[in-house]
Parts: sequence; structure tokens; C-alpha cells
Amino acid sequence: MDAAEASARWCVVTGGRGFAARHLVLMLLRSGEWRVRVADLAQVISLDLDEEQGILGAAIREGQAVYASADLRDKAQLAKAFEGAEVVFHMAAPDSSINNFHLHYSVNVEGTKNVIDACIHCKVKRLIYTSSPSVVFDGVHGIFNADESMPYPDKKQRQMQKNW
Repeated sequence: MDAAEASARWCVVTGGRGFAARHLVLMLLRSGEWRVRVADLAQVISLDLDEEQGILGAAIREGQAVYASADLRDKAQLAKAFEGAEVVFHMAAPDSSINNFHLHYSVNVEGTKNVIDACIHCKVKRLIYTSSPSVVFDGVHGIFNADESMPYPDKKQRQMQKNW
């Protein structure tokens, strides 16, 4: 390992192939300050043509970005993905349109606990958590121009209580 490799600052983006996370990955790479580990569920990364010919494809070819297959429900996979990272941006969440309480709970609650545990285990200095719109999604209405003050929907609360 040369000096540049040893001093590289790595970060991880969970859910790195999701819509918002893809944009964060590109911003981090453009900054030139970070090497980025893109963590997501698929076994291998599949780039579309624009990505292959763009910043992400170049970063992967140059070793500035790598892909890590990781399921938030698997602590060992997370620990492997977080190894050597200084920062983790936790952006992974199931698609809000999937009406499956157990999936959302296992990923959003238990998976986030696993992310925290893996950060502690790997001595990650900073964890930046972005929530999921699924916490306020009622299963019917789209979410537009919402912020953190948006209340939890009554329907979802009743559904969660029913599923417990």
C-alpha cells in the first residue's frame, strides 16, 4: 500500500444505488476529498451507460469508488463494508410503495441498529443518517415538498399497531 492509499479518506453510502444516494455518491466523488464505497443489496453493481461513461464509472476504474454488497440486516456484511471508513452516510431503506410492515421494520429499525453497531465495531468517526419517506408515507398519497415537521399518518400508525 503506497502513501496515497494509506491516507485515503473512505466513506460509505448505504443504499448507494437509490435515487438520492446516487446523487450523494457523485457529489462526494466530485469533491475530490473522498473515496466512496457504494453499499447496496445487489451482489454486483450494474451501471447504466451514462454512469459507465461518467464520474462513477471513471471513479470505479481508478479505485476512487468501489462497490460493496451489503444487506442492513446482516451485521457481518455491514462490518465488511464499513472497514476503514471514516464516515457512513446511511441512506438505505425499502421502497416506500412496498406495503410490508415486517420488511420496513427489519430494514429501517433493526437494520439501522446494525448500522450503528457496525460503525462502533469499525470505529467509524461519523454516522450521518437520512431518514426514509416511508416513515410518513400513508400508502396512498405522494409526498411533495415535505420536511421533518410532516406528521406520521394515522392510517400507518393504526396499521403498525395492528401488525404488532
